[in-house]
Amino acid sequence: MKKLKAAVVGIGSIGINHVKALHGMGIELAWLIDLDLNHAKTVAAEYDATNYSTDFADVLDSDVDCIHLCTPPNLHYDQMTQILNRGFNVLCEKPLCFEDQQAMELYQLARKHNCLTAIDFNVRFHLALTEVKSIIESEDFGAVRLIHGSYLQEFHAFPAPLDWRYNKELAGNMRAMTEIGSHWTDLAQYLSGKKITALSARFANFSPERDLHEGMMFEKDSISVSDKITVESEDAVILNMLFEDGVIGSCILSEVSAGRINRLAIEITGSRKNIWWNSEDNNVINIGMKNAGINTFVYPFGNSFGDTLGFLFKAFYKDIQRGYADENSRYPTLYDGMRNVLICNAAYTSATNQGKWVEIKI
Repeated sequence: MKKLKAAVVGIGSIGINHVKALHGMGIELAWLIDLDLNHAKTVAAEYDATNYSTDFADVLDSDVDCIHLCTPPNLHYDQMTQILNRGFNVLCEKPLCFEDQQAMELYQLARKHNCLTAIDFNVRFHLALTEVKSIIESEDFGAVRLIHGSYLQEFHAFPAPLDWRYNKELAGNMRAMTEIGSHWTDLAQYLSGKKITALSARFANFSPERDLHEGMMFEKDSISVSDKITVESEDAVILNMLFEDGVIGSCILSEVSAGRINRLAIEITGSRKNIWWNSEDNNVINIGMKNAGINTFVYPFGNSFGDTLGFLFKAFYKDIQRGYADENSRYPTLYDGMRNVLICNAAYTSATNQGKWVEIKI
């Protein structure tokens, strides 16, 4: 069997996780690309990478089997265009890009050049969710009727670091919607088999004016020595959604919920059963039936959140090794990444127009 080779472009906090997972899988790290040459050299030495550089062109001239794109989102469209035009297989961090038209162009480029593609919606790969999806697809579950849930984190509750996610040029107009809402909407569609067709959104920025001291943000006028900054992106989102086949849904997103480290919760109601799961109890599945109470199933072969990235990579590289995408592969592709861009932008359009309903037509 051929030993596969990969390149990782951008080895910051996300990219280093790609490096670790690939190294653990036995994939040859043929190239590491980063703006900081010394950092690239250090990581290359630690993880046995063959080459390292600051020049993105080095990857485009290489013979790697897959490129992992872990650069800031504002660079994705141009870099993905070059990668796909060279015919490389690619795994891109989300969001795929900022604009709807750009996302659709990238999707068509991948099809034109027969590239295998993946987007890092790794939440799909909690092992218990394989069982959840199987249950929802069974005749015993019945037709899907209702999907609802939440994704709550405390990362941006005060005091909070002023990181790249607050830089509109790098991260785009949104924060909670693109950072965590993208995972929730991907999972809802993946598990249910129903695409979101329209939505209404409300965004909330609870503290536009903030104090900044030594790189940390605080509530306005809460500390005596500080700079003053203005934040435009949202802390929280409420989404109402229409799915295919008359399914309805809702979701609350928050990046300022103290005590919630990383809690994605989803509940899907069918005509015969109800099922729910959350990422803080990620190896537990709850199933309800009328007049039969709740059955709680502890998944015996559980995993941690950190494992999900490696599971996604293994599924993707299995297709790379065989040379084509198996119809049963469950990793998210560029199509899912494209629709995620459309969904997030629809939410932004809705939220900036008093929550009006916006259709997603692809």
